Amino acid sequence: MKSTILRIGIITALFSLVIWGNLKGQDQDNNEYSRFSVVLNGGATIGNAGSGFKFFRSSMSIPTKTTPSIGAGIQYAITPLWSVEGGYKYLRAEAENSSITTDINSITVKNIINLNQLLELRAISDFINPYLTAGAGVDFFSFESDAENFDDTEAHFTVGTGIAFNVTSRFDLFTNYEYHFSSNRIDNKPTGFGSDVSGTVTGGVRINLGKKDKKHLSWKPLPVRLSPNDYDQLLADREKLNETLPEYQELQSLLEQKEEELDRVRRESEATITGLNQKLADLEARLNLLQSERDSLAAENERLKNECDCGSEITPGHYVQIFAAIDLDNAIGVRNRAISRLSNILSSPEEMVFITSRRSFYEVLIGVFQRVGDSNATLNAMKEVHSDAFLKTIPRPDHLKELYKDLEKVDLNNRE
Repeated sequence: MKSTILRIGIITALFSLVIWGNLKGQDQDNNEYSRFSVVLNGGATIGNAGSGFKFFRSSMSIPTKTTPSIGAGIQYAITPLWSVEGGYKYLRAEAENSSITTDINSITVKNIINLNQLLELRAISDFINPYLTAGAGVDFFSFESDAENFDDTEAHFTVGTGIAFNVTSRFDLFTNYEYHFSSNRIDNKPTGFGSDVSGTVTGGVRINLGKKDKKHLSWKPLPVRLSPNDYDQLLADREKLNETLPEYQELQSLLEQKEEELDRVRRESEATITGLNQKLADLEARLNLLQSERDSLAAENERLKNECDCGSEITPGHYVQIFAAIDLDNAIGVRNRAISRLSNILSSPEEMVFITSRRSFYEVLIGVFQRVGDSNATLNAMKEVHSDAFLKTIPRPDHLKELYKDLEKVDLNNRE
């Protein structure tokens, strides 16, 4: 019996390896699901109420009690239909009317066939999974009684059925019933069925490893079966797709051209922006230079004012002188006529045409002009009326400073 169980175990293992090798290469689209999982379970080994085989109960040569059972394992899902599990289970056979006890430490490799996939149970396939199990392994057991004690190792095989429930992507719950066909020496009475059978009912949890949003592979949705009409419609849709393919390719080519054009425009825009940025930088540099020159001119004007003896009211620069007399009223008349005549030439003739007093003379001046050329239009217009009009620069030369040291504007608003 022992050699027969070993043969069954070897054949089961070889069969599993052959099938796994064939299917592994055909199942590359399941990477979005969890394959590895840890299984934890606990339950009871149902006692044998009497001699002989009893369905859903253990079957030994002596009556046995119901005893606890615990186990754990690692499961690998090869395909949605098929998983392989390697695990450990502790069983205990305890005689009901004697001191016989046997502790069994069982190592098992078993196949799990998922019926939700095999039978295509579409209505429940994504949350309830009935399954079948079959496997083989080794029992390390210790027999104890008042008359005899011994340890031994024997092969075993198992068959069973169960049902799993999907709770979350990470956790599944299950319950199952399994027959454990052991050596006929478990109860040390090698008589009866040929194997000592332990019937165990367990429940537990399967913890799916990997990313938390990956379900176990056994919960993969079933493929959709096409009816003949659906198939014909699929072929018709494919034909329409083939008809629109040239148009799609043309649009794709046009899109590529537009993308190339857009890329060219982008490059040109970037070059333009770079050029504008450079011009802006140059303008900023020129502006800074002009501001520096303006500050220098302001400083120079301030210096000239400080050097000028003609009073702070007269701004250094160029002036057109059109009249000089000792009578203020005559000077005022000349000023008023000049303002009227220059209204189309000067922007503010009332401010630029003014009267100065120096010693006993009143002079009518027009200005100030920063450059000689700025005064040409005004000078030419005034020469038409005052032929002796001339351009005067303030401050005056050094040899004339004494004559102009009391030069000042006449305030016509405060005239008495």
